[in-house]
Amino acid sequence: MAPLKLYYLAAEIAPFSETYQLASFSRIITNQLHLKTDIDIRVSQPKYGFVSERKYILREVIRLKDIPVIYNNKQHIINIKSSFIPETRVQVYFLENNALYKELPELIYKARNGRVYSDIDARFSFFNKASLDTLQSLFWTPDVIICNDWQTSFIPTLLKEQFVKEAFYSNIKTIYVIHSINNYRNFSKSTYDMLQIEPIQSGEQ
Repeated sequence: MAPLKLYYLAAEIAPFSETYQLASFSRIITNQLHLKTDIDIRVSQPKYGFVSERKYILREVIRLKDIPVIYNNKQHIINIKSSFIPETRVQVYFLENNALYKELPELIYKARNGRVYSDIDARFSFFNKASLDTLQSLFWTPDVIICNDWQTSFIPTLLKEQFVKEAFYSNIKTIYVIHSINNYRNFSKSTYDMLQIEPIQSGEQ
């Protein structure tokens, strides 16, 4: 029987980035799932500038360079670098776009003076779209995408509205895990417009 293929998406994974409990949860749960012989799990997070490529031995993958992503009606280019969570064999794909992620400090969502970045929703909605686009370059179709918190909350809607018509994506299921409720979770209509999806109305399933 073929292993269950899981694509685990999170804004934070310890020890690479950590501002709240999502990071430690991501490290622990992905390793526990990886240890099961009937599960093939891949993990992805943004490549923040503070993540040390030397310390964590991030490697370039030729087929994952210069991947085009259409977002806000413009073409953006991303690169994917690969590593492993330390002391495990859990593979992590770091999604690199310097314009969006390189300058973010270790606080990720806000500046050192405590000011929340006004474009933080755009940075992570882009991560949603790019994470789905990347799959075809991986030549790997997950059975289930595990989405974590508001940072990856657009994945189910994107699959339903934009990707499901493509055979490659048509059978992918999603699981959405909430770790924390905070003020970053509210998205403006402009974020939906940039993704070219319709806002979900109150009470809509």
